[in-house]
Amino acid sequence: MAFLPYQIQTDRLPKLKAGHIFKIGEKFFRIKEVRRNRKSFTENLVAAAKPWNTTSGVAYTNLVGDLKNVRVVHLHYLSLITAIPCGLRWGTEPLLSRITEETLDLNLANLAAPYEIDKWSYDESMHIKLTKIVGAQTCIVELIEYTVESGVKSPVYLELTPQGEAVFHGY
Repeated sequence: MAFLPYQIQTDRLPKLKAGHIFKIGEKFFRIKEVRRNRKSFTENLVAAAKPWNTTSGVAYTNLVGDLKNVRVVHLHYLSLITAIPCGLRWGTEPLLSRITEETLDLNLANLAAPYEIDKWSYDESMHIKLTKIVGAQTCIVELIEYTVESGVKSPVYLELTPQGEAVFHGY
């Protein structure tokens, strides 16, 4: 079975290119380079929350942005390979529902129909946490990595919030 996010609402998530502008806080950044990436890794028996950032190892580095290293990351899709359910959070909130902690499994996030994450990260604190898993689970995350540089104020930009959301202005 193939990983098929390009066939699922391909126009839904933003497609930014070199030259587009981000606003983060009060600063503007211009995109220099865009890289589409997929990260595959296996998790085993997680009882406490495990952040998918560099505190869990170098293998998770490209899942979080880092403005000091001029990188912004847009997490697009997540697929699971095995039937083991897992819980996920974004910051302190559950990823699937803000009300209850729900789990993802093959019915909600498989290769043919991945789960849409649609979260932005520009620093280490903006990451997914794996909260529970009772066996071995292979995860595939599709993401876009943006290399950025300081930019000039523009009437048209994408504002990235500390909650990992994005708001278009001037479009």
